[in-house]
Amino acid sequence: MQSSQKEQQLEQALAMLAGSASNEDKLVGLMLLPRLVDSSDLATMTKVFARMDFTFLARLLATGNEEDQDAVSPYQAFAVNIIASFCAFRELSGHPKIVQRIPQLSLLLETSENSDVSVTVLECFATMAEHPLAVSQLFQTAVIQRMIRLCQGDTEPIVLTILQRCGETISSSEESKLGESLEPVINSSANEIMQFFANIVVNDQTTRKFDYLERSLQMLSIWQMVFHAKVQMQPVWVDSFREALDQLVKSKLRQQQLDLLFAMISVLVRVFGAKWLFSQQSNAAVSQFVVLVVHRTCAEVRVVLDQVGEQHGSPTTMILSHTDRPARIMPLCYEILEAVINALVATNNEESNTAESDSPHFEIPAATLKSIQEALSETFVAVSAFLAERKDLYRIDMNWAILDDPVTAFSSRALCSWLAEDTSMMARHVANIIPVLLAFTRQRLQCMGNLHPIEFMCPVFLTITSSDNTLQIAFIKADGPQIISELLNKALSAVDGTFSQDSILSLTSIVLTILVTAPSAEYSKSIVTSVHSNLWTILQEYINTKMPELSNASSQPVLIYSNMCCLLFVLQREAALCGVDTAISSDTVNVSFEYLSLAKRVWGSMPVWNDIAEIWFVTLNAITVTIQKRAEFSVQVARSSNLKLLVELLIDTVRNESLSSEEKSSVQLLFSSLLVSKPALQVLSESPLMHQILETIPKNAK
Repeated sequence: MQSSQKEQQLEQALAMLAGSASNEDKLVGLMLLPRLVDSSDLATMTKVFARMDFTFLARLLATGNEEDQDAVSPYQAFAVNIIASFCAFRELSGHPKIVQRIPQLSLLLETSENSDVSVTVLECFATMAEHPLAVSQLFQTAVIQRMIRLCQGDTEPIVLTILQRCGETISSSEESKLGESLEPVINSSANEIMQFFANIVVNDQTTRKFDYLERSLQMLSIWQMVFHAKVQMQPVWVDSFREALDQLVKSKLRQQQLDLLFAMISVLVRVFGAKWLFSQQSNAAVSQFVVLVVHRTCAEVRVVLDQVGEQHGSPTTMILSHTDRPARIMPLCYEILEAVINALVATNNEESNTAESDSPHFEIPAATLKSIQEALSETFVAVSAFLAERKDLYRIDMNWAILDDPVTAFSSRALCSWLAEDTSMMARHVANIIPVLLAFTRQRLQCMGNLHPIEFMCPVFLTITSSDNTLQIAFIKADGPQIISELLNKALSAVDGTFSQDSILSLTSIVLTILVTAPSAEYSKSIVTSVHSNLWTILQEYINTKMPELSNASSQPVLIYSNMCCLLFVLQREAALCGVDTAISSDTVNVSFEYLSLAKRVWGSMPVWNDIAEIWFVTLNAITVTIQKRAEFSVQVARSSNLKLLVELLIDTVRNESLSSEEKSSVQLLFSSLLVSKPALQVLSESPLMHQILETIPKNAK
């Protein structure tokens, strides 16, 4: 009976909120609701929400205090409490009728600083911030700026929660939900938030500095999508953080504070690149900051590696935990060092192309550069030794988890970044580390999101195979040609695209390089044998099946196909030179000749030709030599239905005045080989092309 009576009273109160009721009746109805409603019951509150006159609520929010304009009126406070009761439920807090009240609610923050009403309004915003529509309103009406000014005292935790939730909502929402027109507003507010945080981190000398550094790190991690994609110029607040970090990097810090320092630097270089480390405030200040960051990071890397070596250097303790501090801090430190390495490389490239480039340029003083390089060199010697120890442990029971942990895996990636750019400073260590790096190519790394290590190791293997004989021999003795050709076989066989196209290109380049630059005949035959056993069949299958797809392909598939065709004929040439038997199919010869004609005729005037021209001429050279060395191949060439098509193309090519003397010589040598080959000569002598071929060959060659 009592429950039924209460329901009747609730219905009467809700009836008083009808649009036709007087303002006095509506106010009475609102005042009755708290006694009649269980504010923790979603069903009841949804019923009240559906009957609520939000236009009347808006009038209450607009009814100020006549006696004190800087104070909140009882009507405004009452309306705020009603809205807060709805915002207690996520299902209601993002409703347009609630979101529309944001501008009015935000005005109360100006007149009720640090009051109970301000706290209630902010609590409403904290729930609303989980909804994209509400976040749009919060930014469009400059509410964020008002909240920042309240970020102190009792309201500070709530404001920080709102800012964090806004960032999470934006980063997790589809861009269309927030609208492209909102991007400049979001960008501006995000910059204001980060500048506010930066000012506290710079100026506060209490432990609050580190609280806000941690908050800044959280916010930057959330907002990095916004900053990375939307900011055309480096924001001012980045320099403010640089000033704060400059103070910290010179200070004695506890471990937790040091971790915050490395984490913040790593996120900043991830979002803005390493150039912010070199911001041109003054050369002396820049040099000191960069050097201190590099030296402090390098020192931390060496300390952690020593600790890991001591704690996990025996068969019983060799598996590292992925949750310990080393697993968390080392990827951050390496990210910083890799960014610095990339910046140094970019600077060298800019210096080489200053006249041609309009991109911003910054100079690194010689003393700074030397100090950085010495620190990096010393550190990566230690990294090499650590990885060698990990490999030795791995060989004890071949447990992949010994290599597949963040410390070991990220150490290997960072070392590859360093070695790919400079092997000369560590020449005596490089040969010893090659077997270690090759050991990593056996499986994917779960600790790196199932990434295959070859994705970051290709550049260093390219450098090694292009280097002096010492490194090449070390690579060969460590079964490098066998391992890399096996990987290329897997990459070409994979149907799930697990290897990137860049990696396929790099693997091909490594195999080509070691085939062509083998240090001696002694090693050539073993290299050819290894590569031939792994790739001979798959290369022909690839060339035969992929050709039909090339006509509508983008530049990268064309480049990959060109490399495969080149690799096949270079492998055949090297096999002929060192006496390894090969048997290329007639179909493959036919398809390859079709490709060579198509490549020059179709893509010769396109940008992709600049990428494939060199390997196109290398392929011609390989065919020339093989015709001379393998009689059976010259027969296949003569029988190819595409031989005349290729010859016609080559005649047009050699007549091109823009052709270099070396390129022209490649074509002429191929013609000479065809004329020396009896099967090919017989075919061509019966063709009108014979006279044109003879015209292209110098008299002394005839």
